[in-house]
Amino acid sequence: MKTILVLSIFLSFNLVGQTFNFGTQQHWGTTGDDPISKIIKTSDGGYIAVGFVENSNNSHQGAVYGLGDYWVVKFDQNYAIEWEKAIGGSDYDYAYDIVEYKTNKFIITGVSNSPNDGLKSISNYGLNDVWLVAIDISGSIIWQNVYGSVDASEGVFNNSIVKNSENELLIVCSSSGLTTGSKTVPTNGASDFYLISIDTNGNQLSDYSFGGSSNDFQCSIKITENGEIVIYGISSSGISANKTTPNYGSFDAWAVKMNSNKQKINEFNFGGNSSDYFFQLLIEENSYIFSGSSNSVASGNKISGKIGLYDGIIVQTDTAFNILSDNNYGHLGAFSSFDDIKAVDENIYFVGGGGGGTSVFKDQPSLGASDLWILTFDTLLNYKWNFSLGGDDIEVPICGGLFINNDYTFDLFFNSSSAGFSGDLTTGNYGQQDLFHVKISSDLGLEEKEQTINVYPNPFTSSLSIIGDYKSLEIYDYLGKLMFQSEHKFNIDLNFLPTGYYVINFIDNQGRTSHKKLVKN
Repeated sequence: MKTILVLSIFLSFNLVGQTFNFGTQQHWGTTGDDPISKIIKTSDGGYIAVGFVENSNNSHQGAVYGLGDYWVVKFDQNYAIEWEKAIGGSDYDYAYDIVEYKTNKFIITGVSNSPNDGLKSISNYGLNDVWLVAIDISGSIIWQNVYGSVDASEGVFNNSIVKNSENELLIVCSSSGLTTGSKTVPTNGASDFYLISIDTNGNQLSDYSFGGSSNDFQCSIKITENGEIVIYGISSSGISANKTTPNYGSFDAWAVKMNSNKQKINEFNFGGNSSDYFFQLLIEENSYIFSGSSNSVASGNKISGKIGLYDGIIVQTDTAFNILSDNNYGHLGAFSSFDDIKAVDENIYFVGGGGGGTSVFKDQPSLGASDLWILTFDTLLNYKWNFSLGGDDIEVPICGGLFINNDYTFDLFFNSSSAGFSGDLTTGNYGQQDLFHVKISSDLGLEEKEQTINVYPNPFTSSLSIIGDYKSLEIYDYLGKLMFQSEHKFNIDLNFLPTGYYVINFIDNQGRTSHKKLVKN
């Protein structure tokens, strides 16, 4: 059992302790390495997952056609495997994404290094091509096609395909190739963001290249409600070619926005003095929320600092890419990142991984090298609560792997290299990396008591005024060090605190707590 505090910040605080309990735990895999890249819900209430498989045993009993194949697994609504299959040729094939493009019809995107053999019925143009495979709900192949250049390789990441209309899909990848093979536009630098438009039969309609003179890669794609296209990923290019924003560090996060005609209308470069990555994007009505990882200090156009080796970052912009906020969350000596975002009702869930000890934003120390870590905020990005889960090694988030149910239970799918029966895990592991599922129940549906506490000014320079009913307060720095504590006061002098970010913790007469983020200028 885990008990954590549900918190909201700024002017209104929900004072209630929350309990999370582990229910069903399951795992699937072989004696090899079987990471899953993406999982989505299907119209029959089940799930379909895609990734990689290299052995034929345990959860995969069919053929493996090469050194590693696409692995496609269909689960029913009770998490039992309905069917699973490997799709590949005689070399390496790795699936990264899946989308339902018509009712009970799906397209898998990935990278293939295989020739025309096994279940691959089409030859590559180059070394590694984008390979699309369309399947029906039973796993039968409908069509397949490859996209790439003769002289180079293409690379695919998560969220690499979207449905743009009833007759068009968009695929994004990185490409270093010239105008050969199926590619009709040249690369600007070492590698570019490469956008491909196809019809629902896999026929290429058009292609586009975005980048500077260096490397622009590991990109993903989202469509806004008004039909604009946003591609986001990593860049080491400065102002050059068709990139018009400067680079601040070794690698920056870079986003490109296009209109419905695929014409670039804006771009956004974010970073500090080292490396900053965007892994996921949530599109809100009036803003964009990016999540990822950073090991930059406050520099460039990055305002937040650095705690660990790499910190998870959350960056919010308006729809014109003006930065509204950027915040980092991490732990001393540890790697942290936010790899996925899920918005449900009035909550935004950031799903990532992190090592290290406890902090204001992490109630449980890591049980292995890196645990699964979820931070939850309201729609104004006010922090509410955190949750972590781990075994004795590494737990890795899966894109789309968090499902929030109406009864306040959670279905959490993730990859794990933990040995099993360790830490929070009560089931085993077949090989190097298995797919895990954990059912989590909570009392998040219980009625919450709301108490208003006003704190001002915030940011502050020397003192705070507090109006509201509480028994005592504590102030912590972002590393979890207690800096100040006091019984109830209307005014507190904090002139002694260094400039930076802090968390104030209020405790009421029942021992319930609530937090608020403070900024000392």
